[in-house]
Amino acid sequence: MVLNEISAIFGALAFAFSGIVSVRSVEGLSVGHTLIWMPYVFWGIESFFQTNKTRFLLVILLALFFSLLAGWFQFTFYIFVLALIYALFKFLDVKNHPKINYLIITPFLILPLITLFHTIPAFQALLESPRSAFEGRVFSHQHLMPLSHIFTLIIPDFWGNPATYNYFGKSDYKDSIMFIGIIPLVFFMVSIFKRKSKEELFFIGAIIISLILSIDNPLSRLIISLPLPVFSSFLPNRIFLIITFSLAVLAAYGLDYLLAKEKTILFYFLLLLFYFYLLYFR
Repeated sequence: MVLNEISAIFGALAFAFSGIVSVRSVEGLSVGHTLIWMPYVFWGIESFFQTNKTRFLLVILLALFFSLLAGWFQFTFYIFVLALIYALFKFLDVKNHPKINYLIITPFLILPLITLFHTIPAFQALLESPRSAFEGRVFSHQHLMPLSHIFTLIIPDFWGNPATYNYFGKSDYKDSIMFIGIIPLVFFMVSIFKRKSKEELFFIGAIIISLILSIDNPLSRLIISLPLPVFSSFLPNRIFLIITFSLAVLAAYGLDYLLAKEKTILFYFLLLLFYFYLLYFR
């Protein structure tokens, strides 16, 4: 599904100025640099299936390459997995495949090979550190969020803020933020209540699965307790990156839906939205 240009720009801005990108870019340049390549990966996937031009495979590969070399492997891992599943989803959704579509898997196969100079010493250092042996069994459980954390989608500082020294929430503020803004959140709600495309259903599914893995429940506790090398050192609430990106994408779909309606309806909706925006920030 091709979005209106205005809707696409809105979704891009929603992600670029989301809580996780803003906080992580300030907290550490390597983390922010890891995150900013995520939209390029999905743009490459969409453009490849729309045009069948191989140069977009290079876009996917380079975006993943730069994200990995930025140095924050857990976020790159989430980007890689979500993008791979989305690419396979798009591949299976296309009928009568041209042969070139089968090449969509190549960036994901080449990436591990061309980054071995980086990943081998990094994984060796991790395996020889106490982090992988300790965090999955003890420390990572402290980063499973309560269900009430969903309130931060509306009020990001519901549990306080470390900048004012009053944060009392579970885990760290920077690891648990998933706020994308009130206006994008409203457009996300529009996308939820309208008739949905297959792409929208995909990202809704990504949000649900990510919540299951990050909210404290028996399944998420079991998963982070597994003695898996490297992965047992992951902090579970960092998967909020997938939630943030999916919310931004769905917000773009929500705006696109309203732009397709009569201009009068859109005008009154934006007027109402502006009214609630003033109430929120008064």
